[in-house]
This record gives sequence, C-alpha cells and structure tokens, in this order.
Amino acid sequence: MSAPVNQRPAFARPEPVRHTVGVRVTAVLDAVRAGDRGALDAFWEQVRRDGTPLVEPDPEGDPAQRAVTFVWRGPQTPEERGAPVAPVMLHANKYTDYDDVPAFLLEHAPGTDLWHRTYRLPADWRASYALGPLPDRPDGAPVPTGRAARGALMRLAGADPFNRSPLPDRLAGTALSVAALDAAPPQHWVDAPADPARLTRELLPSAHLGGPRSIWLYTPPVPLDPAADAPLLVLLDGEIWAQRHPLAPTLDALIGSGLLPPLAAVFVAGDTHRVDDLVCNEGFAGFLADEVLPHVRARLPLSADPRARSSPARASAASRPCTPGGGGRTGSAPWSRSPARSGGPARTGRGRSG
Repeated sequence: MSAPVNQRPAFARPEPVRHTVGVRVTAVLDAVRAGDRGALDAFWEQVRRDGTPLVEPDPEGDPAQRAVTFVWRGPQTPEERGAPVAPVMLHANKYTDYDDVPAFLLEHAPGTDLWHRTYRLPADWRASYALGPLPDRPDGAPVPTGRAARGALMRLAGADPFNRSPLPDRLAGTALSVAALDAAPPQHWVDAPADPARLTRELLPSAHLGGPRSIWLYTPPVPLDPAADAPLLVLLDGEIWAQRHPLAPTLDALIGSGLLPPLAAVFVAGDTHRVDDLVCNEGFAGFLADEVLPHVRARLPLSADPRARSSPARASAASRPCTPGGGGRTGSAPWSRSPARSGGPARTGRGRSG
C-alpha cells in the first residue's frame, strides 16, 4: 500500500525528546515557594530585558548541549489565577512531534503566572517556533494529536512575546519567533527587496502540468561568463523566495563575498499545488526537466554538470537528461510514495516539522 499522491508521509523522530532542568526557572520557583513573591516579578523583568528562550549550560556537563527553557506568562491577577489553567504548547519547526503532544506542553507552576518547559538541545540548534494556549477541553478530554490535529493546534499559537527575533511564517504570513543557540552557524540573510532588473517573473506554459505556472529568473550582480558553465539553483515555493522572503539580495551578498560562485536561479511557484508537486510527481518532474530547465538554458550560459543538484529537482534527475547544474537546498523536499508500515505511510528520517 502506498501513500496517496497528495499526502505527505509521516516521519518518525530519530531520538526521544529530552527534557531537563532550567536553573533560572528552578531558582525563581524555589524563591516563590519560600514566600518571596517579588522574585517572580524580578524574573519576568529579566526575561523581558534578556529575551527568550532562556539558554543555559547543559546540566549534564556536555559542552555540545544546552538547556533551553521556553516560558509563557499567563493570567496575572489573583482572580485570573483562579480560573481553569489552559495548557500552553510549543510548536518548534522540525522538532515538535504532533504524535507526542504532551512532550511539548509547557508546565504550569501552581499559584503563579508562569508556564515553562526545558529541553536539552544541541548547542548549534536554530529553529522557528510559536507558543500558545490551547482551548479548554470538556470534561478533561485529552488534547488532540496527530497530523490531522496539527493545523488546528498551530492556528492557536503565535510569536513568543518575549523573543527578540520575529519572523513572518513563510506560508501563512503569521508571526513566528526564532531561537538560535550560541553555536548555531552564522546567518548570511540580507533583509532587503530584490532588484527587479535581475529578478523577472514569467508565466511558463506547461504541457506536463496542463496549464501555465509562474517562475522567477534570477541573474547575479556580475555578468555570467559563457565559458564558465555557471551553476543553476532551482528553488521550489518560488512565490515565497521571490516575494515574501526575497532570497535574491542574499544571493547577491554571497556571490559578492565569494562564498558562492556567480550563478543563476529559478524560483518555481508552488501555491496550492505544493503537496501534489512534492510527492515525486511525474508531471511536475517533467515540467522541471523538460520545460523549466530548457527555458532557462535558452536564456543563460549554464553548466550541464549534473554532479551537484538542487534537492527538489532530484525527482527528475534519475530519468531525465536535463538536471540543474548546481544548487542548494531549501526547506522543500521531494516526498516519495513509500511502502506503508502498519497500514499507513512509511516513516523515516527526522522528526515532524511545523
């Protein structure tokens, strides 16, 4: 049995979620229990000043790990504190597992306005995330779990109000937050509009898709050398990287600094077709190989070397002679239809993402 063509396969978490102890949260709760109510106000003032999440050394002494505490401030008046306590959930991209929702519910410290949970994470971890209280469940019913509940749960969440690194969600446009630990790789992102003279949109007819699809063609700030066999970067979710989060200025900066060679890029729109496109869809693979790439090659001097390919184009690489000459990888990945296990889609790879 195979997964339906329009369904993403599920992914099993490669290792269990690791909870640990946050030193700052433990200290403030010890002080509150000892009768020092002012300690909680001082804690929130420090959180407001320093930002979130709270990052501390690993309690087990591993220099490659950190204790990362997410906090949420709930009702603050005595009357509100007496109201029913709604659970607060962490939605961390590529980390939260919606088949294990309880592992991502923050813990409420009774008699306070503090929800908290501390995770043991690699020191180079970086992810977008959101937080939010869940609705009251009648008669203590459990929080819904699984892929079917993911969208509804995420719609209840938003940016962490104490986080200093906001990020619009690339698909929905809602606010998220970014957590980047001290050993996270440097970011080269340039937050600026694209140069319209070097990022052009076209509506490309497609026999494979049965209709046109938008693409954006990027050319670098230096002319491509016809003798240099310039690489081509192919990116899916093109409307995101061309318009909502323009990638072109970052490519300009990376090329200008010598971190990338002069290259061209084509951004292929996904929109409502995204899930169908990314299940190794033969029609979409044909569109990339037989229509997009020849269209771009007719306009620019590009490499024909298939050794380095953009990940989204690999679906067509094995059976199609035209493959991108160079590329990278974005969050998009080709989802394939694999043999099911226990009657459902095959489960491999990393934990579920948001």
